[in-house]
Amino acid sequence: MSAPTDRPRINRLWQERTPRERALIALALIALAALALWHTTFAPAWRLWSRPQALVQAPELALAQMRQLQAQAQTLRQQPRMNTTQSRQAVSDWAQALGARLSGEQGLSLSIELPATSAAAVFGWLETLGPQTGARVVQASLQQTEPGLWNGRITLELP
Repeated sequence: MSAPTDRPRINRLWQERTPRERALIALALIALAALALWHTTFAPAWRLWSRPQALVQAPELALAQMRQLQAQAQTLRQQPRMNTTQSRQAVSDWAQALGARLSGEQGLSLSIELPATSAAAVFGWLETLGPQTGARVVQASLQQTEPGLWNGRITLELP
């Protein structure tokens, strides 16, 4: 049906309604229009207005975190670095303390064989090792032997 032929039909249907029905239909249309207006215009603005503190504090928290990381980086930069020989010796000593053994050396790379060791011990060891010796993990191959215990090989690159 086309729009020109629908208008007389709509007018006729409207005129057939009682004044009370017309008022209720008009009220329902106004309510629908108000709901649509609320969801498209006012609700997003209301959500934005009701949470200004969170929006203002988020960049401040991010800035504080970045400053803290900057301070940590400066502290790490100021620590004296070991030379390659000292790093190799420190890695060897710490590996023995962990119960691991050096399985190979190639230039500036060291391979370490880990026996069944807890993940907390391995990661604690690596966390201590990196900043103090300048060594970094370039490859790791670990398998879980039983719950909580891992074995495998870690390859480190020395400074």
